[in-house]
Amino acid sequence: MKIKYFLLAIVVAGALVRLYGIGDRPLWTDEEQSVLEANGMGNQLPVTAQQIFTNSDFRSERKISNIASAVVERDSGNGILYVLGLSGWTAVTGSSTLGVRLFSWLFSVMTIFVVYSLAKELTGSEQAGNWSALLFSFQHLSILYAQEARGYAMATFFIALSTLCFFRICKRQSNLQWTTMLLYGLSSGIALLSHYFTFYILLGQIIIAILFYRNSFTWRNLMMGGAMAGLMLLIWMLCGGMAGLEMMQWRNAKYQEQSVLDPGNIFYGAATAKTILAGVFQMVTHLFSIGFQNAGLRIRETIPFLIFPIVLLYLNRDYLKKERSLLTMLGIFIFSAPILAVVLALISGHTISFQTLYASFSVPFCCVLTGILFDNTYKEVSYPGKIFLMCYGTMVLLSAILNLTATRH
Repeated sequence: MKIKYFLLAIVVAGALVRLYGIGDRPLWTDEEQSVLEANGMGNQLPVTAQQIFTNSDFRSERKISNIASAVVERDSGNGILYVLGLSGWTAVTGSSTLGVRLFSWLFSVMTIFVVYSLAKELTGSEQAGNWSALLFSFQHLSILYAQEARGYAMATFFIALSTLCFFRICKRQSNLQWTTMLLYGLSSGIALLSHYFTFYILLGQIIIAILFYRNSFTWRNLMMGGAMAGLMLLIWMLCGGMAGLEMMQWRNAKYQEQSVLDPGNIFYGAATAKTILAGVFQMVTHLFSIGFQNAGLRIRETIPFLIFPIVLLYLNRDYLKKERSLLTMLGIFIFSAPILAVVLALISGHTISFQTLYASFSVPFCCVLTGILFDNTYKEVSYPGKIFLMCYGTMVLLSAILNLTATRH
């Protein structure tokens, strides 16, 4: 077996970047929720006579039934498999800041391999895989959520793995192994139960299958894998997920009320044409590794940097004419996040759906598209095109650095 030294170097670099300062900041509110859920502690914490909690007190609450109840109470049932995994992880590492965040770090590092494999599967080019993996390694959102004790990194890994299996099912009909279908179903189900919002990528898979892969063999395997994922979701719904959905509806109603009372709130502000447009630009800029907003720039000040992906598309216009289906498929995965955010904002009346964390599940696919175009530009475009790649890469690296340093303060 040939060792892919360049890919290995990319993974090591991505792993080290994600370790930088990972334990420096204290856990913030949402991360504290995850830790309490992993220890089986809902909103009603156990009361002891001494009012001091020991490690044995925490361990005594760490039962699956308590964990499930805590996830329903604190997170509306969202992320049950992430919390169960975190519970097992912290049983070994402890609940220190570093310990709980390393669980997300591990999944983010593994996603680098999946991004490489996905780009190679779509193009047959190892170089395209390397470019894609490199871009994901330094993508600021992927780094941010690798350092957060929430389910985003785990969900991103499994939804990317699900999509890799999806394309293998669609493209390898004659020599498809049953394990691919099994892995497709499992990874899709785990992704959903790590974060519900991964469903928009699964919906994108369905749309792509309808548009490009209409044969019975493909659909039979996709339906078997989908049934497996659906069964996993159904089991959770019967075991507490339905109660979580009711809690989610109640919270959404509260956000609707608050958006009327405080329409300018940055978190749950009212959905207007202006805030929706700003939310779309915010998501798209972050997806294409333009992360200067987290470093202090306003949304309108980051929009000019969209010239980078626009120029990249222009430089590869001839290639994209030949590969329209590839552009369409990756475009569906990339833009499903802002499209869903717009739909939810119009339905709910508030703008919570435009938080960049909900776009994080589209990041691998944006890196794959950008990596493929980087590869083609490097091979086919003249010297000025290579200078442009250096400028684009510098922007990606600068976004990562600024976001890493910004989160230290």
